[in-house]
Amino acid sequence: MSEIPPSPRGVSNNGVTLNGGAAPKRTALITVLVGTMAASTFHLFAVGVLAAELKDEIGLTGLQIGIVGAVNTGLGAITSPRLGSITDKIGARAASAITCVLSGIGLLVMAVATNLLVLLGSSILSGPSQGWSNPATNRLIADRLEPNERGTITGLKQSGVQFGSFVAGLTLPTAADLSNWRIAVAILGVASFAVALLARFGIDADPVAETNPDDLTTATAKPTSKKLDPFVVRVAIFATLFGLSTGGVFRFLPLFAEQELSFSTTGAGLLIAVNGALGIVGRIIWGQLTERSVEPRKGLLTIGIASIVCVLGLALSLQIGGWVLWPFAAVSAFCLGSWNVVAMLAVIRTVPASDSGRSTGFVMLGFLGGLTIASPLTGLVDDVTGSFQLAWWGLLAATVIGTLTMTGNRTPNRS
Repeated sequence: MSEIPPSPRGVSNNGVTLNGGAAPKRTALITVLVGTMAASTFHLFAVGVLAAELKDEIGLTGLQIGIVGAVNTGLGAITSPRLGSITDKIGARAASAITCVLSGIGLLVMAVATNLLVLLGSSILSGPSQGWSNPATNRLIADRLEPNERGTITGLKQSGVQFGSFVAGLTLPTAADLSNWRIAVAILGVASFAVALLARFGIDADPVAETNPDDLTTATAKPTSKKLDPFVVRVAIFATLFGLSTGGVFRFLPLFAEQELSFSTTGAGLLIAVNGALGIVGRIIWGQLTERSVEPRKGLLTIGIASIVCVLGLALSLQIGGWVLWPFAAVSAFCLGSWNVVAMLAVIRTVPASDSGRSTGFVMLGFLGGLTIASPLTGLVDDVTGSFQLAWWGLLAATVIGTLTMTGNRTPNRS
């Protein structure tokens, strides 16, 4: 794949300018990137952190909790490729705002849910935001930042997921113990609307065509090739298998800690909060490493090997003791919880900016598809066997196979 030279500041490689070449409002842009990623995952983390409360208050089974999560990620998976293409047409700023609005509506419905059907409705409403957040934010980066700036900002952007995990893990159990978890969920919904407003009015407009009409045609035309880049396909397979791993592990880690290792609700929530807080650091570090020195394929391979060790420790936790969940929560933040930033940078660096939405959507189809499958299956294993042990070993196998997909040829690089 031929290499495209860096463009002048304020001009993206797809032939468009940023408001006549003006530098973007960096702080607002970063806030929108992080906030959009966090908002899109609030619902998913809330269901996981509040699993014990949902069992007690609404009477859900483990399988039903898994289905609620599966509806969310399943809709994200199904809609992600199409939403990625829509992002390329309507612009990343509008796509980011819509993503946050959908998430906010879903959270407000969850806050008033008193039965399974309403809870499923909240997942349906917020589900597309799962599939839209990465295409929208990747396009924001591809349009507004030069290649040598994208690694660190992508790391910050992907840390939004871990920030959402941290916020959910820290606030929701406390709210459940002290007053009402529904109030905390509603506040997260309002915060999502605030990010939508910032996306719409706080950052520079999407790139506009230069005066040459040919540039407009180039910037808005669909990619000439219908085929996805082969390395993007490999990343999508990796994402599918790691979606299985992360979906099963982090969705049910709090419930596993409470149910089988005698953690309190607050302690189980803190596991997610610790993982989320350190995951912010991990994703920023991986973004910088990928930008400066580490080839994405090698980065994903390294992350995969470390993830295998982490999931193995989780699978052996009943034999080792509950204390092992704390180092698991910490170390997995830098591998199992941080692979997304390297994967997203691999897409941004491999394909033209005009095709970044579609390619990201395909990768997210794999990732969210994995999440969708893992969630109900992991819950079902618990319902049938009374333990998550068998599920952990199955997810370990998925992690091993996913890691193997990153052996082979080096990453192509167009930036």
